[in-house]
Amino acid sequence: MALKEAAIRVPDGGRIVAISAGLTRMPRPGTGVYAASKAAADRLVRVHAHEIGARGITVNSVLPDTTSRRL
Repeated sequence: MALKEAAIRVPDGGRIVAISAGLTRMPRPGTGVYAASKAAADRLVRVHAHEIGARGITVNSVLPDTTSRRL
């Protein structure tokens, strides 16, 4: 997995940022499987932050949501 590999390669004091989706907070009909996979990734980020935090590495997840443009 990418987080595991990042933990090996990122030096102490580094940063890891995972891209997730806003659907983990506000799911929409028809996106259950996708939202569930992103929610699992978010949980892995939190666990990973605790596991490698002693090395001064921060692990965060960005949760962008869809945007709409009014014409």
